Amino acid sequence: MDATPPLPDLSPGVDLGGSDLGPSDLGPPRECTTPADCDNGLACDGVETCTGGTCAPGTPVACNDGVACTMDRCAEPGGTCTATPNDALCAAGETCNSVTGCQPGTPSCSESPCKLVSPQCGCGAGQACYMDPDGVRSCATAGSGATRSACTAIADCQAGNTCIGLSASVGGCHRFCNTDSDCGGQPGALCIIGLEDSSGGALSETVCTMGCEPASNTGCPAGSWCFLGQESAGAMRDLSHCTADPVGPGTQGAFCATQDDCAPGHICLDPDGFGNQCLHLCRNPSTVSPTFNADCPNTLYDCFSLDPAIALGSTTYGVCYF
Repeated sequence: MDATPPLPDLSPGVDLGGSDLGPSDLGPPRECTTPADCDNGLACDGVETCTGGTCAPGTPVACNDGVACTMDRCAEPGGTCTATPNDALCAAGETCNSVTGCQPGTPSCSESPCKLVSPQCGCGAGQACYMDPDGVRSCATAGSGATRSACTAIADCQAGNTCIGLSASVGGCHRFCNTDSDCGGQPGALCIIGLEDSSGGALSETVCTMGCEPASNTGCPAGSWCFLGQESAGAMRDLSHCTADPVGPGTQGAFCATQDDCAPGHICLDPDGFGNQCLHLCRNPSTVSPTFNADCPNTLYDCFSLDPAIALGSTTYGVCYF
């Protein structure tokens, strides 16, 4: 509801510092030939028109979200409606929720207006705390998408998650985090992905890598694939994440110039000094004598360790080779 107080009466006879202001004192209507002559540069008061050679006012933007305890406003520029919860418009002991209205007060939340990292707080039953592309938090009906599931909108994801694009057409639910412990214990999931607003500015919030399985290429949303990576700075920890970037056709033994030439589940390495080739990743290589591994294409290949070793949790990775 709009709680703006009524405007004072400016009808003829009101004392305005010694001058009486009546309709005739406002001057004749502005003359015009096109609507552009009447545009006052504001959006909230509507679109001015040119009618019969004179300017006519527009219809003001009506902002009303239907929630009685929100302060509805039209904001310039653009004439965008905003709704700000106001607890003062609720009964004692109640708080204003921007979606459901006045409801019984909830325990105080450590973040305002709500907490993103699970366990969340600040939102009503059945709701989750989400953040829009410009970093503004709000409560909305909780989505059903679990971490690493496909999504197309921010609120498709469960509480504690947000939808982030893995390409222009593929999105996945990522967990909000403050530390690695917020990433659900998934091997390869690290709290290192910084977020940006719609103009490219850095936000303070962080999400986890998706913690997928690179050797079997599982755990990623449809249309994306899992890769084995490493932090670019700091502790240089091993990680796994999903991407929908284009991949090459190269499978076991195929020539490669870069990783982009290899199919998912493979990495581009030079194992013998005779040039790079795509080698299939394999889990838990033998430390004594390499033997066939179920991740390798066939029994012609053994699972050899990498140097330095790469591991996600308790799983060490190697490559399939003769």
